[in-house]
Amino acid sequence: MFINDVGGTVEEIDDGSAGANHGWPIVDHGPTTHPDFRGPIQHNPTACIAGGAFAPTDLNWPREYRGLYFFGDFNHGWIRTIDPAKPALAQSFATGLRRLADLRFVASGIVYVLVHDAWVIDKLFKGDTGACFGYGMLADSG
Repeated sequence: MFINDVGGTVEEIDDGSAGANHGWPIVDHGPTTHPDFRGPIQHNPTACIAGGAFAPTDLNWPREYRGLYFFGDFNHGWIRTIDPAKPALAQSFATGLRRLADLRFVASGIVYVLVHDAWVIDKLFKGDTGACFGYGMLADSG
């Protein structure tokens, strides 16, 4: 299980292992060398991580996407992937999205992406700005 930890100057993805202590509030966000705390497996300065889902291992997409963790950024409008075996290295999947709020894979092999121009209903909230769309791929022959 991966945990998207939002807030602070660095957004991070943590390994949700039993008993793990990620250091808050002593370590706000980002990498740490403190021996009592577990640092993030992925961190992104000035980002706003929103949404995250593992691609099914039997997904009808090219093999290189199966089993990857997909996560998006609300502020910068991208989706990246990480391999759970090598989580420090993120790869770009999509860019140019407006205010990504969440993403989810469905059994048909589509990843649905929700975008909305606000996190919460406050003075900056803009109604009727949301949209949901899907990405799908066909598997390669290999």
